[in-house]
Amino acid sequence: MFESMWASATGMRTSALFLDTTAHNIANINTEGFQRHVMSFSELAHVELTEISAQPLYQPLSLQGPETGLVEMSRGHGVRGAAIELDQGQGPLIATGRFSDLAVEGAGYLILGDAEDQVLGYSRSSSFHLDPEGHVVDRAGRFLMLDAGERLQVPLDTVGELTIAPDGAVGVSGGEEGETQNLGHLQLMMPARPEDVVALGDGLYGIEAGTAVPAGEAGAIRQGALESSNVDLATEMMNLILAQRAFQLNGRVLQTADQMLDLATLMRR
Repeated sequence: MFESMWASATGMRTSALFLDTTAHNIANINTEGFQRHVMSFSELAHVELTEISAQPLYQPLSLQGPETGLVEMSRGHGVRGAAIELDQGQGPLIATGRFSDLAVEGAGYLILGDAEDQVLGYSRSSSFHLDPEGHVVDRAGRFLMLDAGERLQVPLDTVGELTIAPDGAVGVSGGEEGETQNLGHLQLMMPARPEDVVALGDGLYGIEAGTAVPAGEAGAIRQGALESSNVDLATEMMNLILAQRAFQLNGRVLQTADQMLDLATLMRR
């Protein structure tokens, strides 16, 4: 009975974590560039037990009664949350018409850095603006990085509009002579494996192992658009019901084990 109580307790704890993960996805359904969290489950380790059993190991050949012996058994200890990974599927692209909005269509991530040209993290989509020095920064003040490892900066004396091509080419169009001034080229970070991507919060992701490649190879950069979250509300509502039912059933197992233990205690009295 104690093993049943422990197994049901781990099931309730894991169901609560599943519920928290689902709630986090639903809460970020309107967050740009958000990738839904997917939780997987794992069976807790089994314990090998050796017990004496009075059950017949085989049909006895005499009338002296059934033989007894040692019986090897394997008993599990419940369930746990194995891992919470990111669903890196493409989210819907929403056209905004603002030249400062960027989104990635494909598998890559925009590279963001600090004032020392050190990489801070990566983003799927963000709204940018120009700081007083002409650097392209997001809402949190992180700089958009070029392929040379430098911050993207628009000269203050330019009169044209910033343009970013799908292959990452950056320029300023609409100058006095109608020519486009080249400002550099953007790269996208491509993770080596899907599990190498971790969520850091505030629309920022970390990549444990990856390679910076030209934008055309890791996805296209869409200017004037934002990527919405890839959360599917119908799927999350189904997961919400599953988490609730799993928690409820494990609670009933715990209640039944408690009633059996109480009955055993009364019998001893």
